[in-house]
Amino acid sequence: AIDSASNQTTIDVMLALDNTAPRVVSVNSLDADTVYRNGETISLQVTADASDYVISANFSGIDQNYQPKTEHVENLTNNTYTIQYQIRSDNPRPDGKLLPIAVSVSDGVHTTVDKTFTVELDNTAPLFTEAIAAKKTYSNGESVVLSVTLDAPGYTLAADFSELDSTYTKGAETALDNGNKTYTVRYLIGPANTKGDVKGSQIRLEARDVAGNQASRSLAVALDNIPPKIQSVRTGDADRIYKNGDTVNIIVETDSEGYVIKGDFSFVDSKYEPGLEKVTDQGDGAYRISYPISSENAKAVGETLANLPVRMTVSDGVHTVSFDTFTIDLDNQPPLIEISRPAELRESLNPFPTTSAEITIQGKTEPHGSLTVAPVPTTSNYNAETGAFSFMLSLNPGENSVQVQATDTAG
Repeated sequence: AIDSASNQTTIDVMLALDNTAPRVVSVNSLDADTVYRNGETISLQVTADASDYVISANFSGIDQNYQPKTEHVENLTNNTYTIQYQIRSDNPRPDGKLLPIAVSVSDGVHTTVDKTFTVELDNTAPLFTEAIAAKKTYSNGESVVLSVTLDAPGYTLAADFSELDSTYTKGAETALDNGNKTYTVRYLIGPANTKGDVKGSQIRLEARDVAGNQASRSLAVALDNIPPKIQSVRTGDADRIYKNGDTVNIIVETDSEGYVIKGDFSFVDSKYEPGLEKVTDQGDGAYRISYPISSENAKAVGETLANLPVRMTVSDGVHTVSFDTFTIDLDNQPPLIEISRPAELRESLNPFPTTSAEITIQGKTEPHGSLTVAPVPTTSNYNAETGAFSFMLSLNPGENSVQVQATDTAG
């Protein structure tokens, strides 16, 4: 500046020339992944070409309730900046992928906006559609196998077996993602498990997605370490002697209802096939096994077979116990009748003459059976213990026909 007397003063003014906009080198996530849900904090690291910029980010792409300048920015002085923002818990934005976060870098003259960084919003929990166990009942030392179906692959699935196994530790199970929305969970019940038998042990399943949303579901299985107990086996008939065509009835008494009972009659009947016997649950742990011996049975034809075993099994679905000491007799031989008096009938049953008005007939047949005589005798005696019999008949003039019929215990 110069006045009229030619006095002058000089002042230097320093100006900067800036024709270069800031440059964003990179935007990266500081989190384990880039999938978030409401209430979570997003942490970003921004690298620029200088360390004196003003940094901000616009999170309205993921949070509809975002307000500018609510994110926290820190300058690390090495051209690196961090940005943190907590998504509002009341954010109404629906789930979405590739949601942009615009990062702004300003040097006071130029502002550069980078929109290349995207995230995913996921507030929807996994959905269980099915969870079933390979079996309903297990015992110590067995592997529990669960088949689980969810609405998508890629979830982290865990199962809690603590209610089933006292030795269970978290993470002892294995969960396999089959890639088609199905998962397989396996767990080996410890042999030292001290849990008592339970019909409804709950296994709790938990599915978690990468955003941390989780869902749970439970299913019940039974723990059974105590085998069935057979308390008694007895006949359901008058005796244990049968013939072809008869129905064998056996009563099996156990310690519980709901068992599967089977009887093996192959030693009794040549025509026997598994499943031909009928089993009736009579309640209070009692079961009736009924089996009709085939009329075409080739065993004991014309003879008597004693102490033929009927083998029985009792199963609760895990344990099976057998009982093979119950026996029956198969008698397909009609009883013999031996006449000892009168002497004329001892050798032959042909008619013989007599002048007596009465006749006494004596003889012997199988014991423990029954005897009938026709016509009805005037006196009759049958010793069931020895099979000896004696009866007196009144005779009419002419030929008299007498029928003696012996029936053994097999009928």
